[in-house]
Amino acid sequence: GMAAFFYNIANAGLSMAFAFYKTAPIFTALIAGFFFAQKLRALSWFAILLGFVGFLLTAQPSGGFALTDIVGIIGGLCSGAALASVHELRKYYKANSIVLSYMIAGTLLMAVLLILGELYPKGSGLLKGVKFSFPNAYEWLLLGLVALGGYYFQLYLTRAFAASKKAGIIASISYSDVIFAMIFGLFLGEALPNFIALCGIFVIALSGVLLAKQK
Repeated sequence: GMAAFFYNIANAGLSMAFAFYKTAPIFTALIAGFFFAQKLRALSWFAILLGFVGFLLTAQPSGGFALTDIVGIIGGLCSGAALASVHELRKYYKANSIVLSYMIAGTLLMAVLLILGELYPKGSGLLKGVKFSFPNAYEWLLLGLVALGGYYFQLYLTRAFAASKKAGIIASISYSDVIFAMIFGLFLGEALPNFIALCGIFVIALSGVLLAKQK
């Protein structure tokens, strides 16, 4: 899920990447309902359907989905599965242990992608742009900030999901990062998504808020 998220940041832009990532609570609710026996009410099903409508508005497929759209929905599914798992793992492990397993698994996956990037240096599809180059001092600083910010993000997100009574309860607060993504994207020179895509992002956020309201 995180690999898909970073791929879309590089290829779809900051705000669009966050919008696709925010489909995760929809999948969290579905997985929690089917595998962990959390009851889904009529409003929950409506919110899930609403979320997928928001995804279609955001992706705006014309004759088919773009690769970033497909990666986005796969990333949302994987992230949703991870968050639902965290909700159950809280019964057996502390948040720090869960985050450590996340970091180790992510590091191993990125190592595999880098090796594939070396084997196929031109890159195509998902491997496009994966080519490894050794960072300079400034890039090490940026990577360190990414690692530090990512650690605290994952730690507090894990603690929030572990402390919640329902796996989807954190969604309403977490949607604020889409707004921050748009703001930072503007500072980085990205254009705002078009009106239909903005409506789609709003619909996705609304679906998450409705899911979070379920007791």
